[in-house]
Order: sequence, then C-alpha cells, then structure tokens
Amino acid sequence: MLNENDQTRIERYLKRQLKGKELDDFTNRLKTNAEFAQEVALQKDMYEGIKLYALEKEKALLNEFDEQYQKIGVKTSLSKRVFQKKYFVAASISILLASSLLIFTIHNSQGIDSEKLYIENFIPASSPKVGYQKSTNQPENLEMAAVKAFEHYSNEQYQEAAEYFEYNLNIIPEDVISLYYLGNCYLMEDKVSKAISTFQQIINKEENVYTDESFWYLALANLKKNDLTKARNYLKKVIANTSDEALEEKAEELLGELE
Repeated sequence: MLNENDQTRIERYLKRQLKGKELDDFTNRLKTNAEFAQEVALQKDMYEGIKLYALEKEKALLNEFDEQYQKIGVKTSLSKRVFQKKYFVAASISILLASSLLIFTIHNSQGIDSEKLYIENFIPASSPKVGYQKSTNQPENLEMAAVKAFEHYSNEQYQEAAEYFEYNLNIIPEDVISLYYLGNCYLMEDKVSKAISTFQQIINKEENVYTDESFWYLALANLKKNDLTKARNYLKKVIANTSDEALEEKAEELLGELE
C-alpha cells in the first residue's frame, strides 16, 4: 500500500506538476519498481475514465455553445482537436484503488470525509477549442475577452480566465456559458462560495443544457463546505431531472456515500 507522500506524488505526476529532479526520480522509480508502476497505471486508468466522461458530456454541450454565442454575433469554429486539452481530477485515490471495497465508502473517525469525496468526484469542465471571427455587431473588446477567457481556461490558468469571464458577464449577464465556466474557475481556485453563487444563477434561469451539470457542481461545492444536507439535495435534483445516464449514476453513487 502506498504511503501519503507516494499518493501525493502520483497525483502531482498525473497533473503534470512534477518538474526537474523530482520528475526524474519519479520516472526512475516507475522503471525500477513494478508494484509502484502498477499502482500509477491503475490511477491513470481511473483518471482516463473520468476524463472520457467529461469529454463525452462536452460534445453534448457544444451545440448549445454555438447557439448561445451566435445569438450575440460570434461565430465559432471547432477543430478536430477540440477535446485535446486534458483535465484530471485532483484526487488522492491510489490507496482506495488498492482496496476496492473502500473506494466508495470513505469515512473517518468523525463520519463522512467530505473533502476526500469532493477530491474524488470533482473534475473541471473541459474547454472547447474555439476560434472567433470578427462580427459587425459584436464589440471587438468583448470578442477578445471571450478568446482570452478560453485560452487561459484551456491552459489551466483559472484565475486569469475568471477575470475575462467576469468581464463578459458585466456586458452580457445572461451568458450562461461564461457563468458555467466561471463557476468551474472558482472551484479550481478554491473560491467555493463564489462558485455556489455562480452555479445558482444558472439554475435560476430558464432550463438549459448547463442546468444538470450546475446541480452536480453545486452538490460538490456544498460537499466541500461540508454542508451535507445541501449536497444531498442537489444530488437528488440531478437524479430526478437529468437524462444523462452517466451523470445520474455518478450522482447516485455519491449520494449513497452521503447517506
């Protein structure tokens, strides 16, 4: 079984945060320690499975993305590499994979470990790769802000991306696309209260393609705040309303952990 330091290094390796000597030491250990390499491979497979779910979900959102921005005079173009950018769950689940019976039953001596469950379940929305063409009825500075927002988001520069999404929303408050990705930025920056407020704005609008995912992220945000009652309620909303079977299954599994 891996110790806590190993677990942390694997997480950082999968997130491409290891550099220099630390990365060299890690890759050398992969080559010389078969058991450790197997654990890393297993962890990577889990990340890939979660990532595939996110990419499939994003495909369903792209039509809404085009429709929303075309309404405000922005044309989008999506390349074959629209889903190239990889996002990983910032999770510490190696030990849980080694003990499969515990993977969905994480409790500490005081009860449910909400932080651990949050880490295991949170993955930021993947970003489409979008190119913008100049429009006669779209302010140039707003077009550029949209471009910059998604450039920073795709590069995992969430603080910078949030600033541009906020700028967009100051001009077009009803832009649910900017709200959705801004909420993800806030979660990545650990600004949980702001994330909750942002996703609540989405669910308070007329039902749209982001509604179910916003309920999911609201559940996770409240889980991170250790407000288990609200987390359960939002998960129940996901289960009751979504037509996405994969999302429904995730919500049911997490809800089972909280009851």
